[in-house]
Amino acid sequence: MKKHAFIVLALCLLSATGSLHALEQNGENVIAHWEFAPGHETEDSSGNGHSLTIQPEARCLPDGIAGRGKKKGDAEDVRQGALVLKKAPELTPKGAFTCEMSFKLAPHFADCQQLFLIDNKAYFYESPRWNANQGYCFYLSPTFAGCTFVVSLGFGKDSVWARSVPVKLSPDTWYKAAFAYDGKGLVKIFLDGKQIYHWRFPERSDVAEANFSLALAERACSTYYSFAGTVDDIRLLRGIPKKYSGELKVGTGLSRTAFYRLESDAELGIELSNDTISDVDKLSGKATFQGKSFQLDQVSLKLDEKHIFAIPVDTTLKAGEYPVELEVDFVCDGKLQRREERFSVALVNRQLPFMPVLMWGEGDIARLKDIGFTHDIRGYFDFSGINRAGKPVDMATIRDLTPWVAHMNERTREGVNVCIAARGARFVADSKNKDYRILDRKGNIRNEEYHRFPDASHPDMLKLARNIGESIAITWNRFPIYDLVHIGCEVRDHTAINFAERPVKAAEEFIGGKIPELIDRHRGMDYRTIPGFPKNRVVKDDDPYMKFYTWFWKVGDGWNLHNEQLWKGLQSHGRKVKAFLDPAVRVPSVWGSGRSLDYLQNWTYTYPDPLKIGQCTDELLAMAAGQPGQEVMKMTQIIWYRSQTTVRGNTKDPKQWEKDIPEADYITIAPDHLEIALWSMISRPIKGIMYHGWQSLVDCQKKSGYCYTNAETGPRLKALISNVVKPLGAMLLQVPDKQADIAILASFTSQMLAERGSWGWSRDWTSDLHLVMQWASFQPKVIFEEEILRDHLAGIKILLMPHCDVLPESVVKEIQAFQSRGGIVITDQVACPAIVPDHIVPIIKRSGRAQEGKEKLQACAAELKKLLGTIYDNPVDSDNPDVVPRLRQFGSSLYLFTINDKRTYGDYVGQYGFVMEKGLPTEANVKIDFTGHAYDLVTHRKLEAVQNGNKMILKQTFAPAEGKLVLLTKRPIEKVAIQLPESARLGDEITLDVAVTDAQGKAIDAVLPIQLSIVDPEGNEAEFSGYHAAVHGLLRQKLTLASNDISGTWTVNATDLASGLKSSRSFHVSKP
Repeated sequence: MKKHAFIVLALCLLSATGSLHALEQNGENVIAHWEFAPGHETEDSSGNGHSLTIQPEARCLPDGIAGRGKKKGDAEDVRQGALVLKKAPELTPKGAFTCEMSFKLAPHFADCQQLFLIDNKAYFYESPRWNANQGYCFYLSPTFAGCTFVVSLGFGKDSVWARSVPVKLSPDTWYKAAFAYDGKGLVKIFLDGKQIYHWRFPERSDVAEANFSLALAERACSTYYSFAGTVDDIRLLRGIPKKYSGELKVGTGLSRTAFYRLESDAELGIELSNDTISDVDKLSGKATFQGKSFQLDQVSLKLDEKHIFAIPVDTTLKAGEYPVELEVDFVCDGKLQRREERFSVALVNRQLPFMPVLMWGEGDIARLKDIGFTHDIRGYFDFSGINRAGKPVDMATIRDLTPWVAHMNERTREGVNVCIAARGARFVADSKNKDYRILDRKGNIRNEEYHRFPDASHPDMLKLARNIGESIAITWNRFPIYDLVHIGCEVRDHTAINFAERPVKAAEEFIGGKIPELIDRHRGMDYRTIPGFPKNRVVKDDDPYMKFYTWFWKVGDGWNLHNEQLWKGLQSHGRKVKAFLDPAVRVPSVWGSGRSLDYLQNWTYTYPDPLKIGQCTDELLAMAAGQPGQEVMKMTQIIWYRSQTTVRGNTKDPKQWEKDIPEADYITIAPDHLEIALWSMISRPIKGIMYHGWQSLVDCQKKSGYCYTNAETGPRLKALISNVVKPLGAMLLQVPDKQADIAILASFTSQMLAERGSWGWSRDWTSDLHLVMQWASFQPKVIFEEEILRDHLAGIKILLMPHCDVLPESVVKEIQAFQSRGGIVITDQVACPAIVPDHIVPIIKRSGRAQEGKEKLQACAAELKKLLGTIYDNPVDSDNPDVVPRLRQFGSSLYLFTINDKRTYGDYVGQYGFVMEKGLPTEANVKIDFTGHAYDLVTHRKLEAVQNGNKMILKQTFAPAEGKLVLLTKRPIEKVAIQLPESARLGDEITLDVAVTDAQGKAIDAVLPIQLSIVDPEGNEAEFSGYHAAVHGLLRQKLTLASNDISGTWTVNATDLASGLKSSRSFHVSKP
């Protein structure tokens, strides 16, 4: 006899006739029963004649039918299950039905895609096709968090999906599963008899009869997604067995169970729900919480009815878990019953200002916290439901939010914030409505595979975006742990010019005439194809080509407008939750990407040279310069494309990771690259750090796709966050960039009419020239043509113009005026002939070999440094090109970043020559235009510096890939002073002041990192202990003592993380 552990998935439809629970093991309610018994594998043992055909690639074992599944990225698509020979209406039952099966998973199941158990629907995704909304399917969807059980039901015109929370399953272990329906939309999911999903979809009736034959252990049509493992003992029944009926559910439902201290109007909602088979009467109860009793007035609950019992939460108490004890009495099925439940409500300390470190994607809380991530991204919105509603909705009215709410509460307890992914009209990708599609000049839909997203400028898409934003706000604004939204994600990579009537009319109104006939590609064109193009390559400011491309990239393709509408929806219900767009500079260099969004973000692959991430960050800063108040976040890709960093199939000298995971498509970034990139990012005034590629950062046991191939990278990131980002993050958020006097022009006109530009990839000559400048110790900013016209190159001394083949007339005039004022212009050999350069730097083309490319660019850097040394006084200089300096400034103080970029080929991927991934130690003398004092912000100590006139010289020694951050102040740091009352009472609010001063008590003119430790009499750290920033040397923090805090002597310890100086002061707390 088989030994099965039991997983049960029940999808419940209420029967229109008869009892839902009158099922027997072998009674008339059994529609079909497939046991795969040896010698009788194809038989239906119910006697109803639903025989099977076993697919050739399936294996019939003594304990069931077995398949290999389909791995992610696997091109193989073969049938490995079974198919019912004849379609029969009763296999899509009317009214209530239940389906049960046993299964065990193969060891490699986590590498597979959908794992189908039973299916006659075929379409497990939304589709407008005529046969996509009939029948049902049941499958498992593996993720790193576990397997999600999914049931989809088709109702003719549309479908619904029931998705469980992810469940951890083990291979080679027997489980059991089941599903059913009530004709009125109720769906339940159980695990080992325990209900893990419950939702009633409104206005639903019978499942529509399937068009496809019923498939077992595979999908009903290609791609087949066969089950990875063994499936056995499948039963299809009418009605629902009594064992799957419910009870009086008592829980916290959609209520918050975790709150920040001093939140206003906080309350706990206890949800009482009648999931039994009859009405519940005389329901009353009592709750005990935070030392008080709360009485529940008597109520009655009809079948499927709910009642919320609200209890106020006192958030003035100290942080901790507070138990809730509940007693409920009720009458059900004529019997007096009692339920006793115990819950817990958490009060957590309010968060300090911190540098966000976001995992772009999902991670598990334990490992996210361990590494130091502050956020990850969650898809907590229901696009389909919002789209169907046609208006903003509370998503709790259209789907079961219980698992998401539980996750929000857990995140609040654990202090890992939530970023919600809201990607708008990109989900309309498969729409066959031609009015939403992008058309070519002949009126045909453009390449659907690449240009798969809709015309975002369509009024329906703009309305949809607003509805999505508002729905997210309505649903989630009550959870403070949700504080960020991700908008976008590669939509403009797949944009195109739409020649439908509406957008053409809008374009022609903007440009004042017809769209030029030669325009077809959104990424521009070659000016040499334009008849009569000016020989000096200077175009009029009203050039019709440039007017069109300006219109297209600012408003025409609709994505800027669409994303702004989504953002406005997010802001429309009280809270001003911030949002970011990415990849924000995978567009030409014209202002407007992201419109009003709070942050721009773009990811970078660090190979071959990790410092190029600085160039992309500077592009983001240049884009944000066109939108007042807009700021920048920056991402390093944890993943490396294996195809771009190695040679697949190496048999000569494969490394261990290549032997262990030969099918890896995306490998882990080398730790030294990660460290150099982090220092490059934070040397600029970014407001958040991001990483993508969770499965390559931590071991998720994946053997294809994103794979974990370097065990040193995760610990390196953890150490950097712990030692650099957390202690200094609050300070870094407050320190501006140093005003640049060197600029690199990214020419929108040349990008559109000469097919230039980095397009966010940092792979072109413009990006390499930026690297040249870094290796030459210069600190350039990236500048757009619009900024030249707005600011007239004010404050700029040197303008570099790589790949500036074509320029607008007004920009040429500004550059010529700049030169007449003494400004230096450096171009390459393809520059617009109207510009007479002061110097020419020939374009350098890389060979693909990392060392050769770096040597060429560093040779160029040496020449340029020598050239400019005679005409430009660099405020900071390193005598080692591999040590790259950069300055930020606050008041009279400077923040000197130096990064060790000395690298060679290592033993990870270096043998292929594409990447020098191994850092080497080095040293440098760094000279700064500064007189004063130097402090190491990482080791928290004063440094010995040589003062040579107005030049300060620091001799620095670097470990491989090491970065340093030195604070330079005019006056020495001599004291840390704490001021606070000598005494207070429990419940009081007191003011704590910390000042970092010189010997005379004058505060230091800098933003200083401060570590506070506020300790109660029992040695516990209290709220607001942690890392702070003292702006202008001063920090003020309000402390609110809780009524249940400990009386006695409290101690405040303050450490200046620049000098390492400490101070301590005590105060006495008494009871009221």
